[in-house]
Amino acid sequence: MEFVLPRPSGALHLLGAVSREALRGLRARRTPFALVSSRYALVSVLEEIAVVAEQLAENVATSGSGQTGANAASVCRWQLGRIRERAQTMETDGADRTHQAAILRRLDQGVTAAQILSAGYRFHSLDRVCRGGTALDDQFEALARLRIKLVAGG
Repeated sequence: MEFVLPRPSGALHLLGAVSREALRGLRARRTPFALVSSRYALVSVLEEIAVVAEQLAENVATSGSGQTGANAASVCRWQLGRIRERAQTMETDGADRTHQAAILRRLDQGVTAAQILSAGYRFHSLDRVCRGGTALDDQFEALARLRIKLVAGG
């Protein structure tokens, strides 16, 4: 004669499922400190870029065109270059190295776009202003999407 244990029913079954999930949570990998610190550093760089974008938009809106617009774009170019140097030297975790490379690539393209925008304002070339402004907006938008992704934990 075999002894058979009855299957748990109701609350016991639910308690067993909750306990298994809690045990899985205890065994789940914890986010290492290096990943958290590199993610924080990348997000702070992206927030600084957002501030630069806002300043450029304000300066261009108040200055109109000509020399003051060219100066605003040149200042933006200098700030993006400075941020790029800082982002290049920062220590990142293995998972964030691809994000760092994407930020550096976008910053390079942003510096080039700001230079085109500055030349457009300086030499009154509507084509360069449009091309540089559109390219710079595209880079800022891509960096903003990356920031959202990093904050969300992607």
